[in-house]
Amino acid sequence: MTIRIVLFVAVSCLIAFSEGIFVWINYHSEQKQFQIFLEQRADYLDSLFKTALDDTALRMQQTAAYIASIPEVQKTFYEGRKAVEAEGGGKGGLQAQIARCRLLSIVSRPWEELERLYDTRQLHFQFGLAATSFLRVHAPEEFGDDLADVRFTIQDALRLKKPTMGFECGRTICGIRGVVPITYNDPDNPQRLTQIGVLEAGTSYQSLLQMVEKSSDTHFAVLLTLSHTRETMWPYHFANYLAKNSAVGNYFIESSLHNETRYLLDHPCTQAILHEFGVSWCHIDQRDIAVSVFPLRDYQNQNDPHRAPVGAIATWYDVTNEIAQLHQNVHNNIIYSVVAFILIEIMLFIAFRIATRKLKQTLSLQTTALRELSIRDQLTSLYNRSYLTECLAKEAIRVQRRHLTNLSLIVIDLDHFKSINDRFGYAVGDQVLIETARLTRSCVRNSDYIFRYGDEEFLVILTDTPLNIAIKLCEDLRQLLVMSAISTLSAGSITASFGVTELTSASTSSVDQLLKDAEQALYQAKIKGHNCIDVVSNSLIK
Repeated sequence: MTIRIVLFVAVSCLIAFSEGIFVWINYHSEQKQFQIFLEQRADYLDSLFKTALDDTALRMQQTAAYIASIPEVQKTFYEGRKAVEAEGGGKGGLQAQIARCRLLSIVSRPWEELERLYDTRQLHFQFGLAATSFLRVHAPEEFGDDLADVRFTIQDALRLKKPTMGFECGRTICGIRGVVPITYNDPDNPQRLTQIGVLEAGTSYQSLLQMVEKSSDTHFAVLLTLSHTRETMWPYHFANYLAKNSAVGNYFIESSLHNETRYLLDHPCTQAILHEFGVSWCHIDQRDIAVSVFPLRDYQNQNDPHRAPVGAIATWYDVTNEIAQLHQNVHNNIIYSVVAFILIEIMLFIAFRIATRKLKQTLSLQTTALRELSIRDQLTSLYNRSYLTECLAKEAIRVQRRHLTNLSLIVIDLDHFKSINDRFGYAVGDQVLIETARLTRSCVRNSDYIFRYGDEEFLVILTDTPLNIAIKLCEDLRQLLVMSAISTLSAGSITASFGVTELTSASTSSVDQLLKDAEQALYQAKIKGHNCIDVVSNSLIK
């Protein structure tokens, strides 16, 4: 009898120990799965923020281009620069001030509209290799300083004579900026187009944060390092910045929409995540909050990834229910183990398998949704260029592994699209892109792929399609575009050039060569006068 009791107790203890180990393993497995979910969501938030930042910077660049295209602005800026140079440089003298006041008067009304419609907060004219400030429309009393050592968007736009964009801190303010060159036909030399200088438009993060928070149901905060801001800003403006946005560790809060931001970021748990650019969750004031921090990179970081980040992007959202569910699962496991070792063990095993499967399904659905967002163009809902390499490589392998199969590749470029934007506005240009995407969809099968390849370029992968069928499809689409009337554009206003190439199972070309051939065909179509189709196929056959 004693032996049976001992054996029963020993077996019971073994089962209890095994059950405890099982509970412990499952708890940590769920923690790991939850951490993976947090990291995947953090990657999505990082991608969402960067996309929104690029879109905002592009909008600022387009804003600057609009102002810079006004002939009266060009003429007055040209006269102002001449006056500054004649009056000794720097701030210039009386004639420079007259030109500056006249330029401010010209842009005042457009500036007010840009502030109201697009949240534009900075408009700044500069010229010369030293990036001399001629007029800050947002701060007209400050001018004549050289910005070459702090404003690299301006310096590169002046040096390279092409638009630049990105986030950057200046002498007076930090912001998301777009810079475009300004040119003028010199009356002394009418045949030569003279670059006067550049125009910069900028905005804050406020509207960007409103957009990303609405789409992600997550709170964001933009943080800047004290050292970077101190190096770039004038001391007076840095002091004002610091007074309005007091420091949090080595950072201060540049932009946030929430009063709780400082309190959350000062918490020791959040500070540890902020220091490591990490992803985790914290228990703060009876709430469990998922926190992720990723680096904020300015315009210079884009060109030199080895440079230290100028700040950080902090995100947080409530996961109290999710953490409570994790704890509840552990509590239930312990109760079931005490009540009935073997029976509850089996039930728990089944329950955990079901719960894990559901969690994996949820993560899989969310991952699929996040991936779908990352590979789609926001305007046209077509696949974006980042997905092209993966998709084309997959289809090329499929063709090369199967006998007597092929695919055709089409690159489409809307003719004179820039003139449509310039004449009718970007809203009409967007409608043209959307309609082109719709018409292209109507011409292809569900098994084919359509990509937004560039600003006005599209790329189509036609699976199991020979070259002659692809050419016929191009001709059908070309005629549809010619007959289309979009917004204020009449039929015949929209044309496109097409470059077509083919990959067969006998081909030796790489994916890169296939793209080059399609682009070469498009180039040939452009040379022939636009609104036509050209083919490159010789290089594809052994």
